[in-house]
Amino acid sequence: MRKSASSPIEASIERDRPLPRRRSRAGPGPLPILLLDRLLVGANPNVQFFRLVWLVSILWAERFTFHKAVYNCQWPSYPATSKDADDRSFKVLILTDPQIIDEFTYKELSWPLSRMAQFFSDTYLSKVWKALVTKDLTARAWGRRPAWPDMIVWMGDLTDNGRRHMTDEEWESLHSRFSRLFPIPGPIFTGDVSPILGKRKSPGSFLPVIFMAGNHDLGLPKARGQTVSEYLDPRAKGRFSGHFGLPVDKDGFLTSGPTANDNSSPQDDTRRQFKKWSLNARVLITLDGTQGSGKPTHELIIVNAQDLVGMQRVGGPFSSRLPSNSGKLEGPLLEDAKERFRETYRFVEELGHDSARDMGLARILFSHVPLYREWDVKGCDLPSRYSSHGVRREADLSKSDREARGIRQGTDRYSTYQNLLGKEVSSWLLENIRPSAVFSGDDHDHCERVHSVDDASHPSDRGRVDGFRAGEIPELTVKSISMTEGVRKPGFARLSLFPPPAPSSSATPSMSYVPCTLPDQIGIWTGLYIPLFVLTIIFVSVCRKYGWTMPVWSTGMSKLKSDGTRSRRGGPNGRYGDRYEAVDLEEADWDGESLHRQRERSRGYALPTKAKGVARSVLEDILLIAIVAFPFWLLLQVT
Repeated sequence: MRKSASSPIEASIERDRPLPRRRSRAGPGPLPILLLDRLLVGANPNVQFFRLVWLVSILWAERFTFHKAVYNCQWPSYPATSKDADDRSFKVLILTDPQIIDEFTYKELSWPLSRMAQFFSDTYLSKVWKALVTKDLTARAWGRRPAWPDMIVWMGDLTDNGRRHMTDEEWESLHSRFSRLFPIPGPIFTGDVSPILGKRKSPGSFLPVIFMAGNHDLGLPKARGQTVSEYLDPRAKGRFSGHFGLPVDKDGFLTSGPTANDNSSPQDDTRRQFKKWSLNARVLITLDGTQGSGKPTHELIIVNAQDLVGMQRVGGPFSSRLPSNSGKLEGPLLEDAKERFRETYRFVEELGHDSARDMGLARILFSHVPLYREWDVKGCDLPSRYSSHGVRREADLSKSDREARGIRQGTDRYSTYQNLLGKEVSSWLLENIRPSAVFSGDDHDHCERVHSVDDASHPSDRGRVDGFRAGEIPELTVKSISMTEGVRKPGFARLSLFPPPAPSSSATPSMSYVPCTLPDQIGIWTGLYIPLFVLTIIFVSVCRKYGWTMPVWSTGMSKLKSDGTRSRRGGPNGRYGDRYEAVDLEEADWDGESLHRQRERSRGYALPTKAKGVARSVLEDILLIAIVAFPFWLLLQVT
């Protein structure tokens, strides 16, 4: 019991003297619980507020932004009022140039920086794939997404250094990493799959995935007079074909892989016999029936573009010599193509035979390397097209209207790539295949150009692309899907194949495509995270200096009871039972603070901090925010 003071002065001194802190009867409680309570719950209201702001911002930037980009680019719809026609369309998702990087990609960087670049590149690709193909918890929360694709086409450069010398174990590790980044939701080619592909019945059913090769996967073929590069592995082509090659029959049609008991008849149109794994293939699509049944309506032509580049090198020390200006593949070029690239040459030539043309199918050509075109002021942006889809070539946006734009033919001093196919090879390709549309990659940026065939007998009634006139052959060069390939906004493309029009309505298009863009990862860092971090520091510093607190968060760790006592969370009726007891504020002491400051702090208000302690207090608050925000950000990167 407190003794009475003998004088008013002594009574005043006795009243202001700090009293011992009152402790709980049951002790301070388990240390881990108290620590978590302090870090996660017991922080001041401003810390709690900014924790919530950061969690919401991170979730939006790392998940919802990707789903929003995918949702905003819908599949092209059938240009008619019939909903049934749209439901019957065959949807092809076109991706290219992921070029998963490794320790050899950025040799000038130190090992930690190289690993960091690989980490961010992989996480970006993983987030894109989840938004496009798989359906994670964030997609369910978003609640909206375009229809599932019926087929996926990868147009080459799956790896950045698949062409280099490596052991079998290193290649298997690289292939496994690609498979982890892009898991297929459902079965792929099996022995029971028909070569005539139709619409998928459900998201978990068979999903055809076509893999094409790029120069980073195989390297370009050795030119005449070129020494063998110590960097390129001669086993690269066989290695790639063994893991990503397409199973084809003797006529080059896509079929199922080899099976132990393959007793099908060569005359059986629904089950063609497997012959080999190839980088060239013909893929039949039907919209008149389900998977494996119905008459084919479209044909996808997959061509090994590395052989096409090897037929005619342009630029560099190994440029091919043209026999004439006829614009045709003839003379030494023709003989070299027949001798050194026999498989690809025969594949293209057979597509030009009358028996193949008589099938009357709308053809779509896929080539990793874009076809030849003149480099002029027209560039890659067709006004009639980008006004509708809004996608433009990033490399051309800074150029004036008088400057030449688009993809320019060229190579490097070692001829490790070629920007475009040769002029003569491109003409030969178009004349034999007669496609309705062309899709390419390799350039990493967007480009749209229109080709034509000089021959007046071009069968324009086979298929017309929506937005183009009959006889025009549009080519879309699809953006790279990766954030490390020189474009701020990576991208992909959607292709919808429609039922063939009736003879009386030949003007109705049989297909339509749309280029799409993905989030700007660098823009997320510089436009969201950095400004938010600066804003957090400024706000926390001002609040610490002047004692400001978010009013909505003023019900913090402690509350005042109506009877003047302060109950701690987990008190007599709380989580921890009777481990803590009520404390009378008149008798409590918090490190010698005045009763006014104790009561203000108990109400959840941040008190002004002395100048010497501002920096330390701000640092503590920032760390308390980061303790929650950073693990959440890291969780979204690895899941």
